Amino acid sequence: MKVNTVAAINKKSASFEDRAPFANLPTSIEQNAIWIANCIKKMESEGFDVCTPKQQAEDDWSAHVSEVHAQTLMAQGDKVNPWMMGANIEDHNPRILIYFGGAHVCYDKLDESAAAGFPELEFTKLAS
Repeated sequence: MKVNTVAAINKKSASFEDRAPFANLPTSIEQNAIWIANCIKKMESEGFDVCTPKQQAEDDWSAHVSEVHAQTLMAQGDKVNPWMMGANIEDHNPRILIYFGGAHVCYDKLDESAAAGFPELEFTKLAS
């Protein structure tokens, strides 16, 4: 079973995903683990082997994160290319790595995703 967390990059784990909420880390890890476990349950119960995020879902989340970020004082820090934006990584365009919209909003979105059957993911079966 394979869970891809970014459409362009395959990863083996979805925890600590890009743009996680600015919140208590153990709580965020727990919320991610619950979402991952629910996703794996769906995959197992429906016979799927791979799930990959839809590009539109990634683009929509990135736009939302950027919109929220622009409303904070943190947006002013972007002018100095801080490490918090990945500016210290060679050959990498700095971008917002943290979601400042509130942990509760992020957790609610995870719950809504699971309740709706993970509509932002594409599930596939590998040939046997």
